[in-house]
Amino acid sequence: MSVSVDQTAMLAETFLKDYLRQNEYFTPANELTDSDDDDEGVGDLRLMLTRAVPDPDEPDVIYFFFKFGRVFRNGGDPALSKLVNQCMTALLAAHPEVNQFKHEMCVDPAR
Repeated sequence: MSVSVDQTAMLAETFLKDYLRQNEYFTPANELTDSDDDDEGVGDLRLMLTRAVPDPDEPDVIYFFFKFGRVFRNGGDPALSKLVNQCMTALLAAHPEVNQFKHEMCVDPAR
């Protein structure tokens, strides 16, 4: 029995948000500021997932929207790519059913 793209996107989002939280957003404590405690944004956190959503025009695609903190100069930083890949590898290992859909990553600065 296959799972719908909507259910899979919700599952993936929940897993990735928990995974990032458990890994403290890959952010050392000395990089955090008081602004990281508010609900307004990601502050100086190295990596966060804002959402995982199905593409309304392509039903076999899930978009993953990540935000990165200022420690990375741009979205092309190899260390940032490594963290995103680590997250996706963990997701696919825990939930192989996500592989039945294509993945598109959107990695943008938090500010």
